Amino acid sequence: MIIRKDDLEAAVEHGIISARAAKALSEFTLKRANVPRAANEPFRIVNNFAEVFICIGLFIIFFAASTLLFMFGLNFLPLMILVFWAFSEYFTFHTIKTAPAIISVGLLAYLLVEAIFHFTGNTAANQSYFSQSTTSLFYVALAWAAVLGVVFARFRLPILLLPLVAAITISISLTLSLDTEDAKFLIPLGVCGLITLAVATWLDSRDPLRRSKTNAYAFWLFIIGSPLTIHPLLVGIFVSMPDNSETIIAIIVLAIAVLATLTGLLLDRRSLVASSLIYFTLSIGWLSSQIGAGVTMAVTTTSLTIGLGVVLLGVFWYRIRAVVLQLLPLPGLKAKLPPGL
Repeated sequence: MIIRKDDLEAAVEHGIISARAAKALSEFTLKRANVPRAANEPFRIVNNFAEVFICIGLFIIFFAASTLLFMFGLNFLPLMILVFWAFSEYFTFHTIKTAPAIISVGLLAYLLVEAIFHFTGNTAANQSYFSQSTTSLFYVALAWAAVLGVVFARFRLPILLLPLVAAITISISLTLSLDTEDAKFLIPLGVCGLITLAVATWLDSRDPLRRSKTNAYAFWLFIIGSPLTIHPLLVGIFVSMPDNSETIIAIIVLAIAVLATLTGLLLDRRSLVASSLIYFTLSIGWLSSQIGAGVTMAVTTTSLTIGLGVVLLGVFWYRIRAVVLQLLPLPGLKAKLPPGL
C-alpha cells in the first residue's frame, strides 16, 4: 500500500497524526521508494474458502471414480487419469486457484503410480506402501519419483518439489542397500539434503528480490532440505559419541542451532530455521533429561525456552538480520542476498 500525500494531509487535518510526523513519514516513504526491500517468504496454498469447496468436489469425484474401479477393475484407470489430467490442466493454467491445482495434480500423480504398477504387472502393486520388503519400497519410491518428475515438468507447481525430493532421496538410499539399523543409512540422506539446500540457495541468489516463481521453488527446497540435512547430522552425533558425553553433545547441538539460525537470517529464510526446530527441541530435551532433570520437566522447559526464542526471533527478525548483515565481512556476498530493512 502506498501512502498518498492527500491521505497524509487529511490525517493531519483530522488530528490523527501531527504535521511533523506526517512530514517525517512522507520523507521516509520517498526514501524507500526506489530501494530494494526485504520480502517475507510467500506461503499461500489456499486463497479462499471457494477453493476448499472445489477441493471437496474433487475428492468426491475421486471417491466415486475409485468405487467404479472397485466394481469394474483397474482397466477403467486410463479414463480416470484423463479426467484428472484435464482437471490439472484447467486449474493450473486457466485459473489462479492454487489449492484445486495442487489437489488435482496430486490425485493425478497417485493414479499414474497405480497405473504403472498395474500395467507393468509389478508385484509391488499388491503390497502395502509400508511393506517390510526393501525391494517393494524401492519400486514404490522409484515410481513416485518418476511420476512426480513428469507432473512437475508439466505443471511446475512449486510444492511438488517437496515429495519429489523425498522420493528421489528414498530411492537413492534404498539403491545403496544399506541396513536401516546402521548409521551409514543416514549418509545418503544427509548428502541429498545438502545438495537440496545448495540448489535452493542458488535459486535464491538468482532472485534476491523474490519477484518470480524461483522464490517459491527455493522455499519448498528449503522446507525439505533442512530436515534431510539436520536429522542425519544430529543422529550421527548421538550414535558416534561415547557414553557420558552429554555436555559435549549439548555444545555441538547448540553450535548447529546457532549456525542454522545465522544461515537462515543471512538467506532470509525462516523456513530453514523452522523446519529444524523440532530436532533441536527433542535433542536438547533428551540431553536435559540425561543430565539429571526429569524427562517431562526437561522437555517442557526446553520447549518453552526455544518457543520464546522463536517468537522473539520472528518479531524482531529484520532488526536482527540487519545486524547480522552489517557484521558480514564479504561485501560482494551481500549483493547476492535478499535486501535488509
